[in-house]
Amino acid sequence: MVQCAEENTRGTKMKKLLLVTLLSLSGCVLIDSYNMAHFDNVEYMQINNIRTVANLGVGKCGTADVNTVVDSLYFSSVALRNYSSNISHNLATAKMTTELVVITKELSERYNGTEAVSTAYCKLKFGVIEKNAVTMQKVIGDKPR
Repeated sequence: MVQCAEENTRGTKMKKLLLVTLLSLSGCVLIDSYNMAHFDNVEYMQINNIRTVANLGVGKCGTADVNTVVDSLYFSSVALRNYSSNISHNLATAKMTTELVVITKELSERYNGTEAVSTAYCKLKFGVIEKNAVTMQKVIGDKPR
């Protein structure tokens, strides 16, 4: 009988320990999700716009119309960076938008420079911008709601 009581006490202690451990772990998950920026419709719309412009803009490579598209991409990426960098707990997205600005700025500087830009370079850059936008769209879309 005494041995049975000791086993019940040990079993109860193990259950309590297990419960405390589970609550602690789930508490960490809750804290992490609280410290992460939540889904933002404006941020998602802006990266979707950049992706769409890059997708359609590649068809303008080699034409005079490409300058307008390039300027639009650069403007939109700077606007997204400015917007994203001021959202609390949004460091990962802000970093990605800063990298996107670098890419679009390089393209803009090439088109606003004195040297001709090859169609191959243009298509390559638009592809890189679109690929980055797709990745960013996934990251932004996967944020908790």
